[in-house]
Amino acid sequence: MDKKEMGMALCALSNKEIVIRRKPLTAPLLFLAAGFFLLALALWQGEAMAENLSFGFTVMGWGAIIAGAGVVLRRCFGDEGAPYELRTKSYLRYEELYFPKEQMREVMGWCARGEVEKLREQAGGVPAVVAVLYTSKDGSICACRPFEYVELEYRPLADLRLFRR
Repeated sequence: MDKKEMGMALCALSNKEIVIRRKPLTAPLLFLAAGFFLLALALWQGEAMAENLSFGFTVMGWGAIIAGAGVVLRRCFGDEGAPYELRTKSYLRYEELYFPKEQMREVMGWCARGEVEKLREQAGGVPAVVAVLYTSKDGSICACRPFEYVELEYRPLADLRLFRR
């Protein structure tokens, strides 16, 4: 179950309504700034603070800097992207819904007919069968593909289907 492969198939099925786009850098840059702020606060007010508080700010600051820098580097230089709907100007939401093996036929039928509400109602249990959904913010576009968990991997049960409402 490769998200990148499914995203590319979704773009091909959508007739240029959906494209692969990198996520923005706003959140990881804010995380970086918060880390530098915590570090500066620990260094600037280190003498006035309790030693444990200063040490805590230093550790949290370095942790935020490392995490933020890692995400920035991955988003800038990684080959990944997320499906983005041009009409609503928003990223599609990714969901995995789990079902027991006994419901395999029903899940395949619900995915084939685009019955997303039915999938969400019946979801739960052992992840022997997985329905992967991409849905738009307003629910106008939905893509569904069922998978079966066999020998430590997910094998597709059907092709990716795209539904417009």
